[in-house]
Amino acid sequence: MARFAVFVALFALAGCAPCTTSVGTSVSASINTTDGSVASGAALTFSVDGGSAQSCDDASDGTWSCGYDQLGTIAVTATAPGYSTQTQSTTVSADHCGHASERHLSFLLSPLSAS
Repeated sequence: MARFAVFVALFALAGCAPCTTSVGTSVSASINTTDGSVASGAALTFSVDGGSAQSCDDASDGTWSCGYDQLGTIAVTATAPGYSTQTQSTTVSADHCGHASERHLSFLLSPLSAS
C-alpha cells in the first residue's frame, strides 16, 4: 500500500492525470467565413490515413468534433454552400494513456467567385 501511495504522489507531481476509459476527440475544428461569420450550412468530413470519409459531429456553435480516439494522419474537409472547399491535415498521436491527443484545425472559407 505504501508503494501505491508513493506512485500516486509521484504521478501527481509529474503533472500527469490518471488514465480513464473516457474517449477523447481526435480533431476539433471551427469554420468561419472571411467576413468572420460562422459558415451557414457547413459540413465537415474526415478520413484517417487515407481511409473512407466519415462525418464530423456539429456542436451547433461553429465547432466540430472529428473522430474519437482515432490516431494517425487525419484529413478534414470543410464545405459550405457558396464557399470554396478546404482540406487540412494533422497528425494525431496518443497521450500517455493511449487516448488521442486532441488537435485543433481552424477553417476560413472564402466565397466562390461569381461567374
